[in-house]
Amino acid sequence: MDPLLGRLVTFYKRGGKTLLVGGRPGTGKTTLALQLSQALNPKTVTVISTRMSEELLLKQYPWIKEYAPRIRIFDFRLSSAEVLVEKFIEGARAEDGLLVVDSLDTMLHVIADSEARKVENTLTAIAASQSDTRTILTSELIAGFEASSTPLEFAVDGIVELEMHVRDGRIFRKALLRKLRGSVIDRAEFPFTLSGAKIRSFDAYREPRLKPPAESIEKKSSSALGRGRSKASMDKAFDFFEKGSICPFEKGSICLIEFEPIVPLTAVMSFILPVLSRFVNEGGSAYLLPPQQLGPAELSQIIPELVTTEGLAERLRVWVDVPGFSEPYFWTFTPQSPESDFSNADRVRSELRERSAAGGVFVVRSLDRVEGMFPNRLGEVKGELLRSIGAGTAMGDVNVIISSSTAGLLGSISAMSSRHIKFEAQSGSVVVYSVKPWTRSYLVRSASSVTLFPHLFVIE
Repeated sequence: MDPLLGRLVTFYKRGGKTLLVGGRPGTGKTTLALQLSQALNPKTVTVISTRMSEELLLKQYPWIKEYAPRIRIFDFRLSSAEVLVEKFIEGARAEDGLLVVDSLDTMLHVIADSEARKVENTLTAIAASQSDTRTILTSELIAGFEASSTPLEFAVDGIVELEMHVRDGRIFRKALLRKLRGSVIDRAEFPFTLSGAKIRSFDAYREPRLKPPAESIEKKSSSALGRGRSKASMDKAFDFFEKGSICPFEKGSICLIEFEPIVPLTAVMSFILPVLSRFVNEGGSAYLLPPQQLGPAELSQIIPELVTTEGLAERLRVWVDVPGFSEPYFWTFTPQSPESDFSNADRVRSELRERSAAGGVFVVRSLDRVEGMFPNRLGEVKGELLRSIGAGTAMGDVNVIISSSTAGLLGSISAMSSRHIKFEAQSGSVVVYSVKPWTRSYLVRSASSVTLFPHLFVIE
């Protein structure tokens, strides 16, 4: 079951009777109320609507047709306050019933003040009663944590607030669990989408657990080539998404991948390592300067599961600053100066380029790691880094820069990049999108145990 819906169903199972769903217009209140009514599976559902008729409701939410016979829709726009109160009481008395009021604010706004007080008092009484009927109310105006609450907010058992905000031209939504009487709120925020006129919420990001692959990388590589994937394909775009266009890695391209410091590093590397590995397995060469947090012990567990034995020995080099590892793809040296270190790295990449069937090298550098080597000489680091990237680009290298959003040289790299990807943490989940060129945003779920490539869901 959907994480948010599952949490609210549990709230009702533990004795909750009344839920107030708040939020501005367009945040998904009606959608949540209808989906929750379906998940609770009552015998009857009484929907008192100020928004639409039964015909329009079924048209806008076609997925509810499967349980439409249990729904009784009352169009408040065609009635009066007296009849409304009768419908409240009728719905509250129904055996194993569910009463949905959508929306309370609109309802109270269109009737006289004296009648509005009567209606609100009736709803408050129903919310505070011991009736077995469950109730869902939607509202555009709830106080939340900042302002004084209404009597109805005190009376209801649960309050969920839906929010929508725009960032970098993209819409992001989340549900906040303000109050769930009788239940522990162990997670207060749930990001969600409204794709297909349904709410889909997401769990917090979980670190992937890698397992040994079912077959050797050599077999996987040969079978892929047998299906027609030739070395010539390396001259084409390497899609960052298997079916998308968020960051095609073309020869001579420069791609910046920016992430907030609180984003789990595995979410970022799960995009990079599979693409790097595919490049090597198809005859190309690759060079990796990993983030400080990803040490040789972790890399020696992950990389052999992704790259062929021949590729590990001949066409992959990973810079590490800890001696004592015998893996052929590890290259160890102690930092001396920006000029000498970049020259040494350029020499290694030149050797890799000669062995690469693609002509260029897939180069991945951690900007934070580069800056950390010489924190007091960032001017020299910047000059050498830009020179190295420019020279590699001219020779057909694919240059990928991984950078936290706090790196000092981030702006300089962004200015010269043809692609700019951003990873953000939102309510425990991870979101990725491309700033340059523009793409929709995607929610990232944990990578699979074999391919390491993450699962992506479009946020709408």
